[in-house]
Amino acid sequence: MDSQKHKEHQAQTKSLPLQITSIILSQPVKVLARWWNVFNSWDWPEDLPVKPVGWDEMVDFFPAHHLDRGIVPTRYDWISPACQIIRDNIGLKECLQYHHRYNLDRTDEEFEHWWATVHFTSYFPPFLHEDPQLETEAR
Repeated sequence: MDSQKHKEHQAQTKSLPLQITSIILSQPVKVLARWWNVFNSWDWPEDLPVKPVGWDEMVDFFPAHHLDRGIVPTRYDWISPACQIIRDNIGLKECLQYHHRYNLDRTDEEFEHWWATVHFTSYFPPFLHEDPQLETEAR
């Protein structure tokens, strides 16, 4: 990234997160779930009107390295906060349900089964789903 692009990036980063946040918070759930999935492919949603300067040249993610007195941006720098805003707004379940429907071609019933079993077991200690008595005591 040359010095001029770097200065443009620094100027843009001061206002872009506010623009992205306000756009995200004004969207319906289905749009946000789709955007979350697009971001998780290291892409920028075509219908999200604000795109970071230099997006097409950015690496997906790379340990931060310095350029003069600044840091060269990566796609992760933009995607991570946007995904967090979306997830906080609509919830992880809605994001993952979109992924299961449209990327994995699963039915809502298959997703609900996965959510209740595989997803549950990956977030809670195994003892909570091995012995019903322990599960009751843990509550």
